[in-house]
Amino acid sequence: DEALPSRSEAGNGDTDNRAIVVTEAKYPYAVVGCNKPWEDLCGFNESEAVGQNMSAMIQGPKTNREGLKKSMEELIGGADYVECETINYRKDGSTFKNFLQMGPLYDDSDEGDEEKGEREVAYFVGILKNIGEFAQSLTDDDWEENKNVVVS
Repeated sequence: DEALPSRSEAGNGDTDNRAIVVTEAKYPYAVVGCNKPWEDLCGFNESEAVGQNMSAMIQGPKTNREGLKKSMEELIGGADYVECETINYRKDGSTFKNFLQMGPLYDDSDEGDEEKGEREVAYFVGILKNIGEFAQSLTDDDWEENKNVVVS
């Protein structure tokens, strides 16, 4: 598993081929930036995405809203890493099965006491991984058995 990017790395699309999106840390979690792989996967360019929330852009009827809600609650509660499998929608309406990893990003200038967890979260980062048609064809039980192979 690759680590979530730091704040300074999250906006550097030249060195990371993972689909990365960064949102505000407060509801409605508007997009503040994304990289080229995210644009390629989702079909929106950064200028279309910035200021929009993910539910308006890439979520739809098959989206795992309960899993996303649980993940967001965990992030807001202080988790450093969450993951969720869901179906997302591209700009053209086509779907993809997404293994989503999320975590907090902190403002590099925030000098809160990190040891005591006093740094304020500035943004959330999401890494989307299209786990493809193979994963979409699996039953839930088969998915759990094969998850490590599919997402690695």
